[in-house]
Amino acid sequence: MNFLPYDIDDFDEVLSLLQAAFEDNKQSQNFEELGKTPEVGYYNRFVVKENGIVIAYLAYCTRIINHLGVKFAAASIGPVAVKPNVQGKGVGKFLMNSVIEHLSSKNFEFIYIQGIPHYYQIFGFTKYVNKVKRVIGVATNDQVHEGTSIELDCSDSEVFRRLYEDYTQGVCFAAVRNTEEWQWLINEAPNTYYFYEPRVIRDKNGIAVCYFCDDPYVPDSPREIVFRNDEVSIEAALSALGNYYAEKGHDTFELKIPDNSVVASIVDREPNKRLVHNNPHGGDLLLITDEFDAAVKLAPSLQSLVTKIDYSFEATAKFKGFSIHFGNNADQPFVSVSKGPAASTLAFVEFISGRLSSDDCKSVESTPPNQYENIQNLLFGGLMKFVFQGDNM
Repeated sequence: MNFLPYDIDDFDEVLSLLQAAFEDNKQSQNFEELGKTPEVGYYNRFVVKENGIVIAYLAYCTRIINHLGVKFAAASIGPVAVKPNVQGKGVGKFLMNSVIEHLSSKNFEFIYIQGIPHYYQIFGFTKYVNKVKRVIGVATNDQVHEGTSIELDCSDSEVFRRLYEDYTQGVCFAAVRNTEEWQWLINEAPNTYYFYEPRVIRDKNGIAVCYFCDDPYVPDSPREIVFRNDEVSIEAALSALGNYYAEKGHDTFELKIPDNSVVASIVDREPNKRLVHNNPHGGDLLLITDEFDAAVKLAPSLQSLVTKIDYSFEATAKFKGFSIHFGNNADQPFVSVSKGPAASTLAFVEFISGRLSSDDCKSVESTPPNQYENIQNLLFGGLMKFVFQGDNM
């Protein structure tokens, strides 16, 4: 088997593969729209061939991930497809190992994918976000903020970029596109699944408060959405969205938004919303190519968070090949990262995303003892808080 860059000459074989590999036609239609676009740094495609025949396909997009105010070079993988008649024969494993090796050699720090954890964990991926959606009742006319407007707009990359930059300041594990990547979407992908009828919501002063694009396969839900990160702007955008979906004939609309974000807190005040778990067996999965380096980069942010704890403590979390020692000694916060034994007791991704179980927390060494029983990392609200519950609280 050979792992090779996609060539336009492979178009027919890849299209046939996607039609056979997926029950719905979403991926094949997306590929049909973009499969003949030129290769660019932002959008990359690869195939696996055996005896000159395409038997697997994969694409990835470049991203910058903002986490705790630190930016990481990242790649978003998907779709991943293997020809049905060779599934279960190691082709998918070869494809994933090859792309991980390729991305690591290109100095990507984070690699993420949406998928089933029990499959992708064999490649080192860890679940860091549960997929949850909110179903919201549409607005009535008297609930819509006066002067709010929705414009069909796919021309100004700076509007999109600025909204994303603002939004990601308040959301951790948030992906950022640069101007070049937005320009690629505008030039090469208008009205494709990835950039379908992009719209900008403006408030009564003409300020852009939200960008979203529709999902051509889910008519009552935006495929992608970001908000200007303040309550007044978000409330204006939500009311405009409610009116937008009401005019399209829907009683509700769906938003996939992070828990503990400003957006979620506003939505959750409304009595007509309800929470629905979306694909609890799936989720967003992350692989960090060099966890020690990532820990060193995050150390200053972690130290700023330790200042939130107003009593003295020390704690050590041990990971595969390194440990993080942190605490607050007489109002002097500290965080240090050091290499150590290869034995691993914790998953680093779960540690920095606030997903440690109670048993995991008990394995963190702390002084006074039992101070690390309950950790709540409010990452998606833009602020990571450690909540310690011990005998002295």
